[in-house]
Amino acid sequence: MQKIRLKRKQREWLNGYLFIGLWLIGLLVFTIFPLMQAIFYSFNHATFYAGDIKLEWIWFDNFRYAFFEDTIFPVILVNYLSEIIIDVPFAITAALLLAMLLNQKIKLRSFWRVIFFLPVVISTGPVISELMGQGATSIPMLANSSFVRFMNEYLPTFIARPVSLLFEKLIIVLWFSGIQILIFLAGLQRLDKAIYEAAAIDGASPWQTFWKITLPGIKPFILLNVVYTIVSLSFFDMPTNPGEYTILSYIRAQSFEMGRRGYGYGCALGIIYLLLIFLQIGIYFLFLKERKSRR
Repeated sequence: MQKIRLKRKQREWLNGYLFIGLWLIGLLVFTIFPLMQAIFYSFNHATFYAGDIKLEWIWFDNFRYAFFEDTIFPVILVNYLSEIIIDVPFAITAALLLAMLLNQKIKLRSFWRVIFFLPVVISTGPVISELMGQGATSIPMLANSSFVRFMNEYLPTFIARPVSLLFEKLIIVLWFSGIQILIFLAGLQRLDKAIYEAAAIDGASPWQTFWKITLPGIKPFILLNVVYTIVSLSFFDMPTNPGEYTILSYIRAQSFEMGRRGYGYGCALGIIYLLLIFLQIGIYFLFLKERKSRR
């Protein structure tokens, strides 16, 4: 029996696909198929009946109801957007500054890196819920400062509310910065130190070095961190104030609670939310992508 001999490039492709094969199967079974099913259900009035799901095709009625008749979902959506527009740049900036600090030659550098990453390990739902219940996720000196009171009194609500909420959940936002710090550290350590030495010889200041060398060099890592931060904050399902709906809790309520629009409407809300997340990522991608210089 003649053996099949593969070329080197074919063997590399085969090894690569075998390596990611289980992930691809998981993606198809647990992500792509449920997503396609949810899209189909979003065009139906879907309810659970006697252990089965009853479908009635209604075209775009669920989407129309979400924007024009539902009095809660648009408000939650606007609040989410107003918060994440501020939370994402703040989390990225804080992570970058901390990564640059931890990249310096300081004493106990490895210890401090572990400390900043530790919240990622212990930030489970019950832990964060208990911390929020005890008021440990905010800094009272900042949350109750005269600056916050001034904004709430004199600025429009759509501006003052996101900023004041940021001060209220400042610790939570920083807790979501552990992965980003590690990614920025990896990006900073791959930059050639010879470039910094040449810049110092030419008389460049630290400020000029940051804007001309550091920031352009880690731009791909900024985009990666933006995507991670948007996704992680979007799936954080803890309301800032007790009794308030988050988008995810409202979707669950509409899908499974009695007297609601049903599972099809919940799927429609989920699709809207997913498209909104993709839209944010797309805007950041257009803003941060590498631009080829024209000659």
